[in-house]
Amino acid sequence: MTHTAFVEIAKERGAGNRVRSAAYALADKLSCFLVRRGYFSGLRSNLAVIYGLPQESPVLEERVIENLRNALVCYVDFFLIACKGPEAIDAAFELDPAGLELIEGQLNAGRGVVLVAPHSSSLDIFLLAISRRFPEVQALTLSEPALNTRIMNRLRGKYGMQLTPISSTSLRSAIRRLRNGGIVGIAADVPAPAGAEFNLFGKPCRLPIGHTRIAAATGSAIVVGISQRQGPGQYRGFGIHVPAAGMDEEDWAEATLRVLERYILDRPQEWFMPPPLWSAPEHQPALLQHRLPPSLTSRLIRG
Repeated sequence: MTHTAFVEIAKERGAGNRVRSAAYALADKLSCFLVRRGYFSGLRSNLAVIYGLPQESPVLEERVIENLRNALVCYVDFFLIACKGPEAIDAAFELDPAGLELIEGQLNAGRGVVLVAPHSSSLDIFLLAISRRFPEVQALTLSEPALNTRIMNRLRGKYGMQLTPISSTSLRSAIRRLRNGGIVGIAADVPAPAGAEFNLFGKPCRLPIGHTRIAAATGSAIVVGISQRQGPGQYRGFGIHVPAAGMDEEDWAEATLRVLERYILDRPQEWFMPPPLWSAPEHQPALLQHRLPPSLTSRLIRG
């Protein structure tokens, strides 16, 4: 590398760091502003359960601010990384070799993989990194995404991920993909009024069961994908296999939840879940694959 090229790279990195620092500072101010004015009440109620704190606790308010700040910081990193290109994704995200071997082993054996990840603040960066290694991952998403989600989806799709709003057509596509030894990403820690009742963090709530339903129907493996922030612009991810071990769909979903729960509790400041899990919001959107009733899902699986 010539001296001139080295200087240019140093300048570019310096400019990028200044942009990141300014955006992080804005995230600090914005998270304080929004939380202290009563926004993100659903996030607050969820974190109250995790931390075992009353809703009016000033300590809880600081935890909510911390959580929202982490989410905003990860959005900043996501845009900076995604706009720079594939090499920036590889440099920013370290995928654990054991997790990669786990997924590759399932795919090489001809089995599909249902990738279940908690809604960590760095989930988007994790999905970009997975798409780099395993092109054409299909992720089931909101059936009617808001404008900001559609903008994010364009960046997500730029690197090969297929984001499919939930419908009978996209579910059929996911089932075909799994039967052909592909990867489908589904959420399991979101409010799902039509889902099954589980205990999460010691309290009952209704959560999705579609991930185990389609995994069982297609003979696919379930892998929980975990993403963690390591520092400014740096992340790592790993995978945990959740074997079916003769369990029915609900028990398998329960086992998957216990894995998700363990890693959420390890870093609660990185679990970003704005919709309240333990009380129904006034205008709750239908979420992910669980908009479809079980009877229709069963018919689609049977073909």
